[in-house]
Amino acid sequence: MNHNTPPKYAIWKKFLFIPAIAIGVIGFVFLVKGSEGPQQRPLSEQALSVRVIEVPAVKVIPRALAYGNVQPGTVWEAIAEVSGKVVERHRQLEKGAILKGGQLLLRLDPTDYELAIAQSKANLQSIEAQLNELKVKQNNTRVSLRIEQQVLNVAKKEWNRMRKLLKRRTISQNTVDQQERTVLAQNQKVQSLQNTLNLIPAERQVLTAQLAVANTQLESAKLKLKRTKITLPFDARIAEVNVEKAQFAKQGQTLVIADSIDVAEVSAQVAMQNARHLLQAPPSKRGRKLDFSNLPKIFGLSATVRLRVGDFKVEWPGRFVRASDAVDPQTRTTGIVVAVDDPYRQAIPGIRPPLIKNMFVEV
Repeated sequence: MNHNTPPKYAIWKKFLFIPAIAIGVIGFVFLVKGSEGPQQRPLSEQALSVRVIEVPAVKVIPRALAYGNVQPGTVWEAIAEVSGKVVERHRQLEKGAILKGGQLLLRLDPTDYELAIAQSKANLQSIEAQLNELKVKQNNTRVSLRIEQQVLNVAKKEWNRMRKLLKRRTISQNTVDQQERTVLAQNQKVQSLQNTLNLIPAERQVLTAQLAVANTQLESAKLKLKRTKITLPFDARIAEVNVEKAQFAKQGQTLVIADSIDVAEVSAQVAMQNARHLLQAPPSKRGRKLDFSNLPKIFGLSATVRLRVGDFKVEWPGRFVRASDAVDPQTRTTGIVVAVDDPYRQAIPGIRPPLIKNMFVEV
């Protein structure tokens, strides 16, 4: 007995779902056509109460806040240019002392350099005496040469006369020969004097060169003597002292370090995005080549240096002097150097301290 479904019935079974789908689609169409759309309300304006403030157009000044350490405007190092024992030391030459410019800080033993000056002067006098002697010698030699030349001319005339007499046989050959020897000897004297005169310019040139060397040695000795005195070039605060009285100072040794007190500088580290707004040329200068030697005037920045210690706050007016030469590789900030003029003269005890080196301030 075969239980398999006939093939014709199996084909119709595959298409039985089509009438059901068609009935569903027809019913959906009738529902859509018979339903009403959503109700639409007319648009209307709604008034809201607001407050209005008139804002005038103003120019916005870019500002930036930065921090840095105070440094002196100038650091002077007194380096020994000559060697010698310290024989004099300023009585107030100590770290932290404030001294006036022009004061003698240290004096090295000048004995060796004073002797060198005396020796150079003696050499100069000796060479000048030789030059004077050479001048006299030249004059005397010229006079002697004229005299000997005259003697030579007389001897030649006599020799020529004797030769004529010899032809007449009035004198002997021996007499003529003797006169010839006299002419030759006199000619040798003239030639010797002429050679002496010819050598005088070369001798003078040698002595002149020696004179120049002696002058140079004298000036060098004077310069070394001057360098035995170490003088403070400007009003300053002593930062370091590395020598005591009676100690020997070597050439090249740093003896004193001093900081100027007329100007204090702060290298404030400013974020790059803030520095971009600060360091902008005015519209009239844009598009032109910048004069990098006059950047402070071009940018026209003003600055205020502020010190905060707890609830204590004090300010100094500052001025922009230059920008740093590089970007800090760690913080990615650029340095803007601000200067404060006369930070010590502006000091008021108990109210405004001086700007001291390495003081941390806000700019």
